Amino acid sequence: MNSDLARAGRLAGCLLLLACSPPPPPDAALTAAATATVPAVLAAPDTLPVATASTDGPAALLPEAALGPPPTVHSLMRDVINPAARRLWGAFSYVITAEGEQESRPESDEDWQALRTHADALIRAGLTLKLPTLRVDDGSAPPAAEYQFDHAEVARLIAADPSVWRNYAERMQGITLRIVTAIDRRDATTYTELGVELNQTCEGCHVQFWYRPLQRRVNPP
Repeated sequence: MNSDLARAGRLAGCLLLLACSPPPPPDAALTAAATATVPAVLAAPDTLPVATASTDGPAALLPEAALGPPPTVHSLMRDVINPAARRLWGAFSYVITAEGEQESRPESDEDWQALRTHADALIRAGLTLKLPTLRVDDGSAPPAAEYQFDHAEVARLIAADPSVWRNYAERMQGITLRIVTAIDRRDATTYTELGVELNQTCEGCHVQFWYRPLQRRVNPP
């Protein structure tokens, strides 16, 4: 009996400590989009850490070839985020052509489930974007170097204030989670409204971390 009372007392003490523990501090609010000039940090060396392979967990038991190349910011944007976001944005469309009006929207459960799959991909990609060891460069050239930052410049901008980068990724995740709720409810109105918010968030991040300011754009050869 005494041992049971002692265990109960210790359990109550642990629960009390958990209840009184302060919550973790919130992330910093999103900062303003890009300024009119290229930030001075672009002249600094590339300080983003290089991702290293972990020796813990099941992945360590797999051969390196089975894991494939590690993701980068560029590969995530090209292979996951951009295709998934475009499928979400294109789910509802209304076009007038010479042949007449053409309207497109999800009709069947399979259509809605496909949209949910794309939304899930965005949420998972957001988790990866927040990894402090994620590299930007995957060895490929930017698609339009005359008006987009190159990979080294993007890396320096992220390293200068990683909390801003992380907050954009978290905002993308938060909006997409609300899109998932709209999909599950078949709520077309809320879905399209959230699509606008998602687009604004993506463009805000691109303005700060991808597009060169107008007056500093490079003339193509």
